[in-house]
Amino acid sequence: MIGRRGWLPSLLVAATLVLSAVPASADDDLDAWIQSVMADWQVPGLAVGAIRDGTVVLARTYGTVDAEGSAPITTNTAFAIGSVTKTMTATALAMMVAEGTLEWDSPVYVKLPWFRVANSKVAERISVRHLVSHRSGMPNGNVLWYVDVFDRAEVGRRLAHVRPLAPPGTSVQYSNVMVSIAGAVAERIDGATWADVVRRRVLVPAGMTATHLSLAAFRNVADRARPYFLGDDGSVSVPHRDPAPVAPAGSTYSTIDDMLRYLGFHLRGPWLNALAGQPPPATDGSSLGPSTPALGVFVASYRGHRMVFHGGAIDGYRARLAVLPDDGIGVVVLTNLSGRNRAPRVIVRGILDRLLGLEPLPWNARLVAAREAAIAESRRATTEVPEESSPDRNAAAYAGRYEHPAYGVVDVAPGSVRLQARFNGKPFVLIPIGGDTWRADDATWPVRQGVQFTFHADGSGAIDRLESAIADAPSDRLKAGPVTFRRID
Repeated sequence: MIGRRGWLPSLLVAATLVLSAVPASADDDLDAWIQSVMADWQVPGLAVGAIRDGTVVLARTYGTVDAEGSAPITTNTAFAIGSVTKTMTATALAMMVAEGTLEWDSPVYVKLPWFRVANSKVAERISVRHLVSHRSGMPNGNVLWYVDVFDRAEVGRRLAHVRPLAPPGTSVQYSNVMVSIAGAVAERIDGATWADVVRRRVLVPAGMTATHLSLAAFRNVADRARPYFLGDDGSVSVPHRDPAPVAPAGSTYSTIDDMLRYLGFHLRGPWLNALAGQPPPATDGSSLGPSTPALGVFVASYRGHRMVFHGGAIDGYRARLAVLPDDGIGVVVLTNLSGRNRAPRVIVRGILDRLLGLEPLPWNARLVAAREAAIAESRRATTEVPEESSPDRNAAAYAGRYEHPAYGVVDVAPGSVRLQARFNGKPFVLIPIGGDTWRADDATWPVRQGVQFTFHADGSGAIDRLESAIADAPSDRLKAGPVTFRRID
């Protein structure tokens, strides 16, 4: 096991040492276990690293940069780290708080006079703390940026037409868009772009020379992992997703070497504790306790130890970072597979078990079982969708262009039986299920398979609007419900 201090190697500046000081049997067991986890989740390539007491105790790579096996993953292979980016944005903000140029509870509009939501009283109460702790009371907002139409400034402007769902500070709703607004606060204070702020305040002090803050820069890296998605029927290659519209929430690309430097930066500095704040929710110490969002991170109790962590997922990649700050332990896992891939979560927890000297818990078996149950539920739900039936009107009656001031445009054209639709240019098919209601088929996310669209008529009987819960995801705690797109053509 790697939890025994006598087995730990000395610190290497390059942070690339594997567990060569560990007895061969334990070393082989760790390799075999990680490889079996990768096989269960169909992960093409993976990099894992760990630090304890300022010493790199693990930096190891597995698999290949693509499913064809063209090149092995190395400690210099770059991956997208997705929402782990949020920890960097929050760290930069914490530095500004320490300097006295920002207060966590300062209303956002004080720093950003243009900031609006569809309730001026609520907008005045949303603070920077609310943005990075996912307690703004606003919906998740992914439908605003995932359509590849609006840039970051336009996403911010469109919030003026998005209705709050709860008073600020009262409910948790994870939101990339709100963290992106927090990045705009950092820009306003520092007078620089978000990328320049994070580079100067975080990457340079941490020594992260191989980390990039845009997809364009990542594309220029020769040694980079290619993206894959794991669905119900296996893994498939996917195109790169550009998170530029919410860059402060998810636009970072890094290597395991650099992420070890990032772990070291936090383990030897004050910022992680500044972000984590309150103690984790109570637990009996036997397993993983409930988690709660703090400032750009989540906090939980892991087998009786305070754990600060964040996952990251963007199309084709999934990462996870976890730190036990009171134990001087940090672990990070990078993979080139998104979707139903829980390998980073399994491996982080397994490495923590070993570093704590505890008998490893069967995390992989538990999460594989949960995946199979989710797949079965997904297939059951698919069989229960409303059957196709005749609409109340001729298909031509529904044709037109419908607009929501925040979410954009739905174009509808008649087909032979079904409707051909586009949401901000993304095509999908509408199947009639009775009355004036249709359900999406052959959808391109963020239009979810099965989501319903209901057309409504004005006093003369002509269709003048459509409603759909297009802005909600199944996992959202706060749901906007049906939003109205008005006919404009």
